[in-house]
Amino acid sequence: MNLKMYDKNEFIFLQGYLLDGFYFHLEGNIKILHMLDDGDEVILRFSGGPRIYGGAEFFLGYPVSASLKTEETSYCFYLPFHKCRDTLRRDPDFLFYLGKNYAEVMHVSNHNWSINQLSPHKSRVASYILTLDSQEEILKDLKDIPLFLGIGYRHFLRILSSFVEEGMLEKTEQGYRVADFSRLKKLAKDRYLI
Repeated sequence: MNLKMYDKNEFIFLQGYLLDGFYFHLEGNIKILHMLDDGDEVILRFSGGPRIYGGAEFFLGYPVSASLKTEETSYCFYLPFHKCRDTLRRDPDFLFYLGKNYAEVMHVSNHNWSINQLSPHKSRVASYILTLDSQEEILKDLKDIPLFLGIGYRHFLRILSSFVEEGMLEKTEQGYRVADFSRLKKLAKDRYLI
């Protein structure tokens, strides 16, 4: 097992490649991306550690269906399949951990997918803002948020501007801050799970 460090904006692995080992994500924020054949990209999820990647590839031998890209310096243990395949396939504790990991991934993915499919764009933006840790947190680094919400960047900025005009957000030098939490909550259909 090797400890690997990844710098900010570095890919841990790329969609379409065959993985030859598990990645045990320990620390640092990452995003999980999927790219369509036409080049359009969507962020499936933001994630911090701990998490394990490579289970589907371990059992099925399929190419990776999404890329992992760091948002900050991140650390992973890497365990090559050839060193552990026979042992781990028979280890009930490992299989339970892997099953629990995938159950959580499916729970979050299904929840967030439903919001993206059933909510209008303004509701999606309000739902995302509600995931902030506190009403005092500043919404900044905006470029990835529309990719997660499934809307265009310019349209996303127009929605933020309308929220400012309507008094739900306040524009600051650092970004945007919640001005009227109750109105945002009323507009949002549900909160994203991040």
